[in-house]
Amino acid sequence: MAATSRHVSPMRLGTPEGHDFSFDSDNAPHTPSIVDRMPPEILVYIFQLVQWATGWQSYPSHTTPAWISFTWVCRRWRAVALSAPVLWTSIRNAGHWNNLRWLPVFLERAAGAPLDVDITLRANDRACAETLRTIQPYSFTIRCFRLCLDNPEEDAYRQLVTPLTEEMRNVEELTLLAFLPFGQIDAGTINASRDQFPRLTSLRLIGPHIPWSSSVYTGLRSLKINSTAHPPSPLEFF
Repeated sequence: MAATSRHVSPMRLGTPEGHDFSFDSDNAPHTPSIVDRMPPEILVYIFQLVQWATGWQSYPSHTTPAWISFTWVCRRWRAVALSAPVLWTSIRNAGHWNNLRWLPVFLERAAGAPLDVDITLRANDRACAETLRTIQPYSFTIRCFRLCLDNPEEDAYRQLVTPLTEEMRNVEELTLLAFLPFGQIDAGTINASRDQFPRLTSLRLIGPHIPWSSSVYTGLRSLKINSTAHPPSPLEFF
């Protein structure tokens, strides 16, 4: 079959006075929209607002976090999002399988920027150990770390968390929690020192215990401990 081509004539428009003129859309100057002309830093701020409004995590019915889908409006938006490490530094609820899939993507795209990690995991699930192993090579970039283990064994924090915190020298806020069976308040002991966490200013513990003789308590601006099985002796503080 022979190829055919179709020529589209220029659009003809009329004026109220009855005069006709033609308009060729192919040769018309293109004026970028205000969205196309928006500075990258404004776009990044908008993306952050969407993050705060929709959350960072994926839901069971979603394969992609909602805010990431928002950046797919056009190629420019996508390029701006990929070039802004700050958008990838907040990691939430990485234990869900969809979030676990995105975890290495966030860690890589953060490009060494300080990380804020807030995750809740079932201590006996395969995803728990896998998540913590994935984060471990980036632990030196973590600024805020909040970990809650659901129903951990007594040595779970020592086995799972200690390897991760050994290189966490830049962490400023550290929260370690445990969802324990009714009546149980001890989630095991973690050995830590000020040399290990030189920048730590805020510490919160519910379940796991750091010995009261540890130097990690020196230099703190905020300390919250709930339901501890190891109450301190008054001599530790007076």
